Amino acid sequence: MGANVYLENVASYGYKAAASAAATILQTIDGSSGNRIAIRAFGMTCGSVATSLYFMKVAGKTTNDGAAASGGTTVKLTSKTITAGAGALAALDHMCFEMDNGVYHFTTVVSMGVSTVEITDALVDDMTDGNTIWAFGVESDNGHIAIGLTANTQLTKELDGGIWYGENKGDPGILKHLSLTSSTVGTLDYATIDFLNK
Repeated sequence: MGANVYLENVASYGYKAAASAAATILQTIDGSSGNRIAIRAFGMTCGSVATSLYFMKVAGKTTNDGAAASGGTTVKLTSKTITAGAGALAALDHMCFEMDNGVYHFTTVVSMGVSTVEITDALVDDMTDGNTIWAFGVESDNGHIAIGLTANTQLTKELDGGIWYGENKGDPGILKHLSLTSSTVGTLDYATIDFLNK
């Protein structure tokens, strides 16, 4: 690492199995204020067919336009054209919302209105006007890193320099492991995340 770069903290995510055959394994990574995410290592069991693992980083961000109440599923956005490569937000895009209690609330888009987004998972706390909203888009959008996993293989990878770095301090991240057929039951065995001050 370069001069004056140090680890603020290290997070490790443990074993996570697909909820059912053909289910997608989604591991969300909360951001850390003043720090950037660096994914250092991961381990995956791939299941019975070749699958793909996506390291999803924030494609763009905006804020909420007006306060939003806990339990709501509609949020008004300051800007909705915030995903790289794919343009405006659309159904099934991944998003993350900054709650007033500090929680990073991950969900997906149900639909877009003229200035509002309908989300799948209700807000878990209030959102003050101007709280940050991050957009990831879908895994096929520009900016994400895909790694092909071989059928029936335990794949582990560690890189001292990191697999990728989040570009902005405080941004969250997503690991998405697709199970492509009904016979596939994969697992996310571990992921090691560093938070860097630079």
